[in-house]
Amino acid sequence: QILLALGMLVQISIANACDEKNPSEVAVTVHGGAGQVSGSLAMLEATDGTWMVDCGIYYPEVGETAEERQAIAGEASNRLPAGATDVDGVFLTHAHLDHIGRLPLMVRRGYEGPVYATRETIQIAAPMLQMQIRYEAGRERSWSWSDRNRSADYVKAHWNGECRWAKRISNRNRSTFRGTIHELEDSLERATRPRSVSPCKVCADLELAPVLRLMKPTALDSRVDLGPSAVAIPIDAGHIPGSCSWVFEVDGDEEPFEILFSGDLGGPDSTIIEGPSPAPDVDVAFVETTYGCTP
Repeated sequence: QILLALGMLVQISIANACDEKNPSEVAVTVHGGAGQVSGSLAMLEATDGTWMVDCGIYYPEVGETAEERQAIAGEASNRLPAGATDVDGVFLTHAHLDHIGRLPLMVRRGYEGPVYATRETIQIAAPMLQMQIRYEAGRERSWSWSDRNRSADYVKAHWNGECRWAKRISNRNRSTFRGTIHELEDSLERATRPRSVSPCKVCADLELAPVLRLMKPTALDSRVDLGPSAVAIPIDAGHIPGSCSWVFEVDGDEEPFEILFSGDLGGPDSTIIEGPSPAPDVDVAFVETTYGCTP
């Protein structure tokens, strides 16, 4: 059976029909990658725990103007589903921001659990997440910068109090602003003239470090033990280096119940990366709507 990700709660009973006293249930909630190509995030709840598959940002797709689309996407990317930071683990399919971009938000909100991904995904995720942290559109920050050179076309803006460069700005030259990066740019334009904002890389790296410390390199086709009756297995998705789909084996009545989450899938015609590995037989497959018509 294939269930397309349509943004709804799906509850799948896996109890033996004759065993009404101790039914086992698996609940899957799809929060993104449905109706638009971004915001991928699904949560799986079973006997041994609750896990998240991907944690992506939203791309600007909905709205009349570019400004409206950016504002809607930024606001959505600054939210997490209820209970997100309490999951027992996060599983990444690959390193595109629509699948990993809300990980820094997860950690800022208090998540301290493991993040499972292939080694290649972790390597690619580092610069991708640094960029996401720097230019995160919907996030309000307390910015500071030096106004010593007012003729410059940009300001180097800081927001992390531990940044060594932020600490070097004298009080006489320090300017501050509270708001999003776009609000800061608008403020600069009203105050003097149009100037772009270059968010500090050191501030971003300070914020990225605790995210990377949570990541657990996981080889394709290996087994991640999640509890007495649950494992997760990454299989090659053939999309970008390190991409994978995750197969979960969770508690069943007499046999394990198997669920597949696809992430993005590669095609068979690339000269660089082979297509995805054949998926094993599973009880349910969640496939993003982008691939809903893939034979």
